[in-house]
Amino acid sequence: MNTDFILTRIRNVIYEETPADQPAERRFSPELPCAELIFHFRSDATVYFGDSVLVTGDDCVRFLPAGTASRYIVKKNRPQRRDRYVDIFFETDRPVSDRPFCVMPPDAVRLGALFRRIATVWVARREGYAFEALSLLYQIFAELQKARYLPQEKIEQIDPAIREIEANFRSPFDADRLCALCGISYSYLKRLFVRKTGLSPKQYALELRLNYAKSLLETGRYTVGRVAELSGYHDASFFCRQFRQHVGVTPHRYRRPDPPGE
Repeated sequence: MNTDFILTRIRNVIYEETPADQPAERRFSPELPCAELIFHFRSDATVYFGDSVLVTGDDCVRFLPAGTASRYIVKKNRPQRRDRYVDIFFETDRPVSDRPFCVMPPDAVRLGALFRRIATVWVARREGYAFEALSLLYQIFAELQKARYLPQEKIEQIDPAIREIEANFRSPFDADRLCALCGISYSYLKRLFVRKTGLSPKQYALELRLNYAKSLLETGRYTVGRVAELSGYHDASFFCRQFRQHVGVTPHRYRRPDPPGE
């Protein structure tokens, strides 16, 4: 997350509790005219935004950058559960982040209170509400910066795991080896990893693997089966299913996109 941006405008703030009978999968317009910051008081969903996959949970903060993505899909993992969240639509002089991310803040109670307050201020629209809302949003980003900050010693503690994943992302994911390299439990490694990268170690490895597969497909030199093999998949069918789930199109379509105008 960048820290040298200025908030220029809040377009809207909404508080919503979804009905229990809402469809398990919702598709939204992938064209976002402004950035979004969402606090999920209650959630259990998987979000597909462009080539990123985010998992939301209770007391989770999700950020989506402005611009156009290839897709924006939210799949509820527990369809009958009522989700509750505050969504802030805002503009800045420069991007907060080029990529979407999720954060599990250490002080969710304080952060949730700030989101509730900004929603109340926005709905009441009393004199000076726009300035008060901007002030609250600055406080929210201050809390998020603290949540994503890791002291240098913590970064150094998980660096062996990051280097191992980046060097061997095509190999089967081995949580035990990562823990042995860092000398910490997997739950602690995962917590530090999410704070640094916004992803769990397994999600980070998967993103690297799929990005590598996409780069091979873009060359047009390899069959889908060969791309699967080079990317570390022993089952081409599983590769195709996982690729479509996370990228939004099949490897065949990604390799040969429709010509312009079709």
